[in-house]
Amino acid sequence: MTVVQLINSTAARGGEIFACLLARELKEIGCQSEVVAAAGSGSKLRDRTGANIAIAKQRRGRLLKIFSAYVTAKRLVKELSQTEQPIIIQANIGDTLWVAIFFKLTTRRRVKVVYRNANMMSLFFRGSRVKAFLYQVAFKNVDAVASVSHSCARDMAEMGLVSENRLYVIENGLPIGQIRCEDTNNLVSVRSCTVLHVGAFVPEKNHRGLICAFAAVKKSISQAKLLLVGDGRLRVDTEALVASMGLEDSVEFTGSVSDIWPLLQRASVLAMPSHIEGQPGVILEAFAAGVPVVAYGVGGMPDMLADGCGFCVEHDDQEAFAAALQTVLQRSDNQDMVERARRRLRERHDIKVIAREFHALYQRL
Repeated sequence: MTVVQLINSTAARGGEIFACLLARELKEIGCQSEVVAAAGSGSKLRDRTGANIAIAKQRRGRLLKIFSAYVTAKRLVKELSQTEQPIIIQANIGDTLWVAIFFKLTTRRRVKVVYRNANMMSLFFRGSRVKAFLYQVAFKNVDAVASVSHSCARDMAEMGLVSENRLYVIENGLPIGQIRCEDTNNLVSVRSCTVLHVGAFVPEKNHRGLICAFAAVKKSISQAKLLLVGDGRLRVDTEALVASMGLEDSVEFTGSVSDIWPLLQRASVLAMPSHIEGQPGVILEAFAAGVPVVAYGVGGMPDMLADGCGFCVEHDDQEAFAAALQTVLQRSDNQDMVERARRRLRERHDIKVIAREFHALYQRL
């Protein structure tokens, strides 16, 4: 079986990292498995995941980028697969869906398209009937949708994007055997009242809401610090907001980092106040590092943080979000939550198990 994972770019973000880890594990199972990136350069993603990544020739304009990724995928499949074995094209993020469909419609080979759904799709179509219609047409050419959570799968079904018999739930995973699980008792002094946020500076990550919640926490915990990891078009605006609220000495902007682990070692709590979210890999890394999580209950968050694995706050309740952060920072022992989260990580998020679930899905198609 030939499996091609399509990703938007070589940026070391959650969706791209997962697709590359999955490709590597599928190769261990016995698949011909590769990754095609529609854009990007450099080797950070390759070095981090160990996956082979074919990068499409860089083009300007959305349509040209899609076509360039299609050409790269077509060439790669021709090199990999000389027999009539089935070809699986998995679209993992954004415009890769259009690349996969174009591939399927322009080849005589038996091609199956799998879409990796990592978000609440309805939130992306809000107020745009044209976009919703286009995707409804597109998904008629998709053979299966693998959602990261039951809530994301229900959302797609309720929108009428795909029939329930083509919907599957397969969670995200990490290479459990390679993850460093820390003894949190040895890190108490290092993790003195530090709130960590990891994510691009884009509207859906809600940095403004986080800053306001952190300001409320500071009123009760004067020594609290906030680490903001990532870059993006709203970083300058966020820096200005921090300055206007007099928080410059308490908020650190780290920019993008290739290894989040040293920052997790400094963190007392991971804050995820996103308006839209799927099942972020950084939360799984926080589970491994023994860092409690506070998040809004959107997308896959309620599923991830169920059974006492973290604090799941009602969406946009900024006061409750600040209170949850304060509870974690002031509580002397979060060990029960940490152990529950780690148990979930071991039992449900091992990438080797996840890869076998995907392989079983591919075989059913």
